[in-house]
Amino acid sequence: MSCERCGSAANGRLCADCEQMDRVERNNEHMMNDGGTVADTAEVIQGRLGWESGDISEADPLNLKPHPKNAEIYGDTDDVDDLDATFKESVAEKGVLEPLVITNGKEIISGHRRWLAAKDADLGSVPVRYSEFDNDLAEREALIEFNRQREKTPGQIVNEFEEMLAVERERAKERTKAEGNQHEGKETFPDHQTGQARDKAAEKVNADVSGRTLEKGKKVKDKAESEDEPEPVREAAKDAWDGLQSGEESFNSAYEEVKQSEQEYEEQQQRQQRETEREQTFESAESVVETYHGDFRTILDAYDGEIDHIITDPPYDEDAIAEYRDLAEIVPYSRTWVGDRVREWRDGEHRELVPGPWPTVDAGATARTAATDGGAKTGE
Repeated sequence: MSCERCGSAANGRLCADCEQMDRVERNNEHMMNDGGTVADTAEVIQGRLGWESGDISEADPLNLKPHPKNAEIYGDTDDVDDLDATFKESVAEKGVLEPLVITNGKEIISGHRRWLAAKDADLGSVPVRYSEFDNDLAEREALIEFNRQREKTPGQIVNEFEEMLAVERERAKERTKAEGNQHEGKETFPDHQTGQARDKAAEKVNADVSGRTLEKGKKVKDKAESEDEPEPVREAAKDAWDGLQSGEESFNSAYEEVKQSEQEYEEQQQRQQRETEREQTFESAESVVETYHGDFRTILDAYDGEIDHIITDPPYDEDAIAEYRDLAEIVPYSRTWVGDRVREWRDGEHRELVPGPWPTVDAGATARTAATDGGAKTGE
């Protein structure tokens, strides 16, 4: 690919040299439109951020240090190997063209990549502009403001949003204190105030997406870093967060992946809970229920305790009549029921339950027996 301006080899629209010059020219043009001068470049956002800037001077790169929030938010300026080779070559040949913005404590607000390239090229000095901020919140906002036009991954945008959200909430807290709306030392933030902070933060990171969308990205990050999340959810969130940081995932797709993982985990927990309850029921039943199979008369003679259920099964033929007659003495209401079963057996019902041949039952005798004898009703 060729540079659109000079025609030399380039990785993007412009080569590294022209990219530096383009930034300078855009800043200069912006200031001239505001009635300023080239020397006022760093004051473009002065009114918005509430800070003052000094004149351009020189500083030894070795005496400068990165802002502690820079790596936390952007994470791609920790090492000179992160920089594009053509950019490093440009700085080595022509020096740093656009001044770095630094605090009086020599922490870099703008120009971390230029600073790394200058150190790599062993430059003895770089142009800097000292800036004094009204407070820590203005300084943190300036760090993000100076990166409004850079290309960022969704993960970096989430980091910016998170930082600006913290800044806006701190400012809301200060306003609440100033207005005397605190009670018993507790900070209260109405829903509308929370929404305002979110929307202000989204606007200042220049992400072209809504605050609600950025909140989804922040939830992915929070779950990926939380020790309180279930492991399957945390692992899914980590993968989604890696995708946001690399630019391979969108805010919505990453959020949906984590949401799906949460739903699957919840369903799994519910299944395990049901299985545990069933196992506990079975264990409890096994500890209190005893079952016996055989002639109930023999069982009753040998068992000294209470019997809750007596269960009978076919055939209800004449061989069983004696047993049912004795059982009827214990369970009187079974007399008619057993009689009905005997008549059904006589009429040929229930034969499929017992293999033949079946005994011949005298109809008259069976009828008389059914009228006077009984049996047991199946327990429930």
